[in-house]
Amino acid sequence: MKKIQIILMSFLLLLSASSCEKFLEIPPEGEIPADEALQTAGDVQLLLNSCYDVLRSGKFLGGKIRNLSDLMGDDRNGANLSGNWLSYYAHNTGIFNQETRDLWSEPYIMIYRCNVLLENMDLVADLSADQKARTVAEAKFLRAIGHFELVRMFGQPYGFTPDNSHLGIPLRIEASQVPLPRATVGEVYAQVLADLNDAAPVLPASNNGYATSWAVKAYLARVHFQMNDFQTAYDFADEVITMGGFSLESDVMARFAPTANSENIFDLVSTGTLNNSGGELANIYRSTNLTNPPSGRINSALYALATADTNDLRGQNYYVLANAGQANELVLLTRFNESYFSVPVLHLAEMLLIRGEAAAEIGNLGQAEADVNAIRNRAGLADVTPGLDAASLKLLIRLERRLEMVGEGYRFHDLRRQGVHDSPSLLINGSPWDCNGMTVQLPDEERSGNPTITLNPEGGC
Repeated sequence: MKKIQIILMSFLLLLSASSCEKFLEIPPEGEIPADEALQTAGDVQLLLNSCYDVLRSGKFLGGKIRNLSDLMGDDRNGANLSGNWLSYYAHNTGIFNQETRDLWSEPYIMIYRCNVLLENMDLVADLSADQKARTVAEAKFLRAIGHFELVRMFGQPYGFTPDNSHLGIPLRIEASQVPLPRATVGEVYAQVLADLNDAAPVLPASNNGYATSWAVKAYLARVHFQMNDFQTAYDFADEVITMGGFSLESDVMARFAPTANSENIFDLVSTGTLNNSGGELANIYRSTNLTNPPSGRINSALYALATADTNDLRGQNYYVLANAGQANELVLLTRFNESYFSVPVLHLAEMLLIRGEAAAEIGNLGQAEADVNAIRNRAGLADVTPGLDAASLKLLIRLERRLEMVGEGYRFHDLRRQGVHDSPSLLINGSPWDCNGMTVQLPDEERSGNPTITLNPEGGC
């Protein structure tokens, strides 16, 4: 009899736009026959919810993957780091690293559960056609996120080789734990796009806190932007911006606030301190106790950029500074200091910055200028000088992206994308953007269960 594993804790998930209630609880770890575990539409929703619960985990998009990618970028101060975090900061992760074990396993747990859903939907007699289609689309959306976030950490970026034949990650599209070789980065991206394109026309525009068609289209904009496919990235971002009904909040801190806001396209819902998707981010960065500061610290170079214009509300509100000008100067983020908050996976500011930079690349300079001004104006800054050329606009938009999205886990990926596209000599903390250590080494647990898998080369950074 076919078996499926269901492995998670109990959870809370938003069920409507205005309220949240406790849903079904996941059974304890163990093996359950598929025809017993998936008997009703409620069982299907339960398993789907468990996929979302992994997504919002502090070990995945609720915190860890954002922190580790930022450690590999150029926004963090590494003076206080040691152990596993230092290995990421120094681009020398190695095979024995608990952070990497979690980074690897959590997305694959979610992917496995999505595959179980995709393979067993026909077992459930009381599932309507609409419910089945929606569940399949959500599972594909979540599976795409898992593969995309993994391949960006464990492989060199898209475009690193002309045909993207460089190694990515094992591509898992079946509910199997059979050891697999690493697919190429090109193959992984092709599957990610296939899943997203399948999901986009099926999901509704509103889905009670679950994935929507707008979330899928925003994610398609992100993936195509990472591929330096600027026209397609522009088209998807433009559709979300012009037709999705989202708007920038006046408060630059609103994106990471406990209350709902108009700019988050898809977020990891929190309803209180006991159901807080942002708990891990808060632990990493919380700046409420300067006598015992957190390990997540920002470097002085970024702080100088953020505060260069005293009108910039991000410089005033994103940071706290201690011991100014001294050798032990301390810069911390304040944007994650809330007692609880929902964590945005996709938001309007990112879409404006994607559309703006893509517009500069394809020659639509008026749109590029308008989009960077929208971000700047919300932050309290004046419009850019009118009539700038494409190269100047790109630099300004990239700076705004860095300032606007600090701590969200994107900077490292932005730098490597730029290295592929137009900055071959780019350095990240003094190391070439394409050196061996810019890919995270696969963990020992994968190697022990899959002894023939090819590891990433090490050294050279």
